Amino acid sequence: MIEVERITFAYPGAGDGNAAEPVFCDFSLRIEPGQFVALLGNNGSGKSSLGKLLNGLLLPGQGRVTVDGLSTADEANAWEIRRLVGMVFQDPSRQLVAAVVEDDVAFGLENLGLPRSEIAERVDDILARLDITQLRRSEPHYLSGGQKQRVALAGVLVMHPKYLVLDEPTAMLDPRGRRSVVSMVRGLQRDFGLGVVYITHHMDEAICADRVVVLEHGSVVADTCDPSSLFRDVHLLPRLGLRLPPLCSLSLELHDCFVAELDFMNCKPEELAAALAERIVSNPNAPIFDEAQPELPPLEVREPGEPLIAFRGVSYTYMPNTPFATLACQDVTLDIISGECLGIIGATGSGKSTLLQLCNGLLRSTEGTVT
Repeated sequence: MIEVERITFAYPGAGDGNAAEPVFCDFSLRIEPGQFVALLGNNGSGKSSLGKLLNGLLLPGQGRVTVDGLSTADEANAWEIRRLVGMVFQDPSRQLVAAVVEDDVAFGLENLGLPRSEIAERVDDILARLDITQLRRSEPHYLSGGQKQRVALAGVLVMHPKYLVLDEPTAMLDPRGRRSVVSMVRGLQRDFGLGVVYITHHMDEAICADRVVVLEHGSVVADTCDPSSLFRDVHLLPRLGLRLPPLCSLSLELHDCFVAELDFMNCKPEELAAALAERIVSNPNAPIFDEAQPELPPLEVREPGEPLIAFRGVSYTYMPNTPFATLACQDVTLDIISGECLGIIGATGSGKSTLLQLCNGLLRSTEGTVT
């Protein structure tokens, strides 16, 4: 069990003699073994600071934090606590240390002095679980943000920790990648009995948690083992700057339209669509929304401006002419027009970041031209 007992914590001041405002004052929390806890809160609520306090990266000024009875303040416990409580940071580059992916994943195990055969077996297993076996000989600094996040996650999970602290581990992943990571973490929790502290801004990731804790200015404002009850509180989350999952929000808006009972917190899109279609067929004249919807302003149509950046047949390959060559962009032709706001979307590893770095010459195209 991880116990946070009446702690006070503040970051050092800026050197002007004034004490920094505490992040936590007389704060307590308990994390049970094997429990999946989603930790929510707006920026500045203390989520990341709490994550680092749980494994001794930060130490409280008052009170104490213990992991299975071991105090994080006792320097003699540091190695054992870090083994018990693994942490993945939001910025994965902060914890990638080796020149090759498989070496990075094996780094912690080598420091523990495990036999080489066991290291190889564990590394193979975790790379397969995270679907990054094909990256094992790649250099981490050539990977996309989402791929780096998976490698960092692999480097912690391969240690078989008892508790896992994940600080926004899907921040750089696309929706499919986020669902994959949450599903994988849940599977690992079941397989190994992991206690998980999952820090996130994505409400749809919190739905599947065993327990949801919401922080505001270093205090717990909600703590429930029934996430659906939290999402039914239509006042709390908006006040904290947190948004309901889109499907959950839509389901609640449509709740009064349905006669049949639906699990509005967990229903799937096809279930909601089928129920809505049945409602319309059975009573086609009844309004779906009680209130008249506001009219949208007319769409502003502008004349095209001049191209500011022009891609013509642009391709880019990382580490060309090597066994590790990776094609990131292929035959891209694109104009970025004066005055427009251009959105670039795509799955993890689709080439979004590479395309941006080609825009200003941080990278230079392997083929084609960028002007």
